[in-house]
Amino acid sequence: MGAVLGICTAAQCACCCCPAAVGCCCACCPSCNSSTSTRIMYSIYLLLGTVVSCLMYSTKIQEAMVEKVPFGLFDKACTASGAGTNCELLTGYLAVYRICFAMACFYFFFMLITIGVKSSKDCRGGIHNGYWCIKFLILVGLCVAAFFIPRGDFGIVWMYIGFIGAFVFILIQMILLVDFAHTWNEIWTSNGEESNNKMWYCGLLFFMTLFFCLAISGFIVGYVYFTEASGCSLNKFFISFNLILCIVISVISIFPKVQEVQPKSGLLQASIISLYTSYLTLSALASEPTTAVVVGNKTINTVCGDAEGLNISGTGVEGSEVTAIIVGLTLLFITVLYSSLRTSGSSDKLGPSSGGTTGDAEEGSKVNEDEDEAVVYSYSFFHFVFFLASLYIMMTLTNWYSPQGSTLENFQRNWGSVWVKMVCTWLCHVIYIWTLVAPLCFPDRDFGNGPL
Repeated sequence: MGAVLGICTAAQCACCCCPAAVGCCCACCPSCNSSTSTRIMYSIYLLLGTVVSCLMYSTKIQEAMVEKVPFGLFDKACTASGAGTNCELLTGYLAVYRICFAMACFYFFFMLITIGVKSSKDCRGGIHNGYWCIKFLILVGLCVAAFFIPRGDFGIVWMYIGFIGAFVFILIQMILLVDFAHTWNEIWTSNGEESNNKMWYCGLLFFMTLFFCLAISGFIVGYVYFTEASGCSLNKFFISFNLILCIVISVISIFPKVQEVQPKSGLLQASIISLYTSYLTLSALASEPTTAVVVGNKTINTVCGDAEGLNISGTGVEGSEVTAIIVGLTLLFITVLYSSLRTSGSSDKLGPSSGGTTGDAEEGSKVNEDEDEAVVYSYSFFHFVFFLASLYIMMTLTNWYSPQGSTLENFQRNWGSVWVKMVCTWLCHVIYIWTLVAPLCFPDRDFGNGPL
């Protein structure tokens, strides 16, 4: 019996340590390329880190951290910042910062060691594609070690790094979104042309209409809950300007000249970008610092610093921060999975690729070695994106707040997150417009793989 258990244990370890063994041990898994399975595994690690970060908001876990974390980190932090009844929330934020710091270090390390990898036969390629059990232990070890970091200026410094990283990740997320919109429209349009089935076009029309309706609803919600008749001029500008930009990109996408060079561009892509812009606009408005306004015998916290009069409606939406977190994390993992599962080639817009080859699987193998001759995606850039994703998760789960300060007043909403999100909405439109007009601006250039 002991020998049998030993053999089973060894097989399980082999399954966790190298990609080739996965095909032998995990017979229940569907057949896939090793490049795809590797990216999925790193995505699972990111998901696990996010789940653990979310658990840090559990009251029982927060109480345990205050009592048992070394150096009295969380207890002293609450006292120094005057958090009072908000001590549990502050504790959760500090814990999220440390877990995401560990994840960011994990992916940053692999980004450095995989620079210049040309094929999976490189020893560094083997490290990238296997040894999952060891990697998991390293990640857990980093998370544990992060809780030994003294409070000091760690939170403030890491917050600014998080701001920059999250901003860059949102830009990458937008590029992936634009790529997804073009790919979706191209596939369904091609299916409709090849099969002569109008249901594909009806599907495109349905989703286009749905996305435009949701986008318009989002802007209406912004006007209703984040503006006031006699004030909120900045909020009105944000909403109105982004609404106008959505109309502009919709018109440009159906220009005759654009249709000549991009026959498969259309309103579906514009509707997806409009919906994403609407979400980012609402998320930015929900991040605005509130101002206490006295109305009669009541004090109302309003997002409109210039609100006047008694009829104040710009109080925001109750639970808007939680909604923004849920939607933000959902979009993150949709884009991460899309980037992990998509095929290389024309849709591989991010990072350099060496072309790669799709090798034939051995008989009975579940994992196809498709990178023996050349990688199909940049390992280093892949880890860089996940490094940025870790920072984005950190900022999203902490509502882009500062996790510490000399007074509790610093532990509040801030305008930095508002402007980061608003600038991203404008850049999103610029990126999408570029994908439409680039072939017109450079007619001699081959955009067969897309203007991105």
